[in-house]
Amino acid sequence: MTAPLVHCMEGRHLTRREVEIVAYIAAGLTYKETGSVLQISEQTVKNHVVQIKMKLRARNNCHIVALMMRRLLKEEEANKPGAWILTRDVG
Repeated sequence: MTAPLVHCMEGRHLTRREVEIVAYIAAGLTYKETGSVLQISEQTVKNHVVQIKMKLRARNNCHIVALMMRRLLKEEEANKPGAWILTRDVG
C-alpha cells in the first residue's frame, strides 16, 4: 500500500497516486490523458477522483484544485519565519 501524503477530513489521507491525479487535474489533463500518462485506465482515474472528492468533501474538480491550493498556501505560510505569530486559520 502507498504511504499517505495529504491529511484530509476525519483522519483520511490522499495516497501518492491520488495526489498525482490532483496534479494532472490542476494541469488541465482529461481523465483519458491522465490515464495514459499513469498507464491506468480512464475508469480507474475516475474511480480515484470519486475517492478524492469524498476525502476532501469536494463538489467538483475545480473545488479539488482550490482545496489543495489552499492547503499548499497554508503550509507555505506555516513554514515562514515567525509563523507562530499568525493566529488566523485560512481554511
